[in-house]
Amino acid sequence: MRLLGFSLLLLFVFVTTLPADREEEEIPQRQSTVISSDRLEVINTDEGNLFIFDGSVSIVGADFTAKCDRMEVRTNSEGEDDFGAIAVIEAIGNVQIQQGIRIATAGKAIIYPQSDEVFLEESPQVRDENGTISGYRMTLHGEDRRISIEPGPDGSRTQVELPSLEVIRSDKSGE
Repeated sequence: MRLLGFSLLLLFVFVTTLPADREEEEIPQRQSTVISSDRLEVINTDEGNLFIFDGSVSIVGADFTAKCDRMEVRTNSEGEDDFGAIAVIEAIGNVQIQQGIRIATAGKAIIYPQSDEVFLEESPQVRDENGTISGYRMTLHGEDRRISIEPGPDGSRTQVELPSLEVIRSDKSGE
């Protein structure tokens, strides 16, 4: 599950207005990512910026949608513009990320856009038409297109739920 769209999460913040006398065909067409929330606070520090989206956060991107209760986006001061490059995104509370038919849910998601990794914590689950996988903590490695699941400290184990074997058997035999 690639969540590269998150690297464009604050695209709307970085968009600059081109002069009005430029022809329309010269303006590059970009797919925007839109974030909606009840409140937004931006804190500027020497290390970078902190964007805090709070209350019914909704993100709609080119190939994904996401929802959560609160989202914190930290940038570092090494970016190409005044806002900095996105270092980490934390989605907190009732996290739901949908990309195509795949839906990931968790109590918390920590996203590192530069390394293309997503950590799902607090009862994470990823499901699609082929089944559901759940565990204590999941790491989605976008570059490799793989998922790692850790056992819980209480000994809880990973669980995979697949369609009935009868359904699989009948699909293959053409019955």
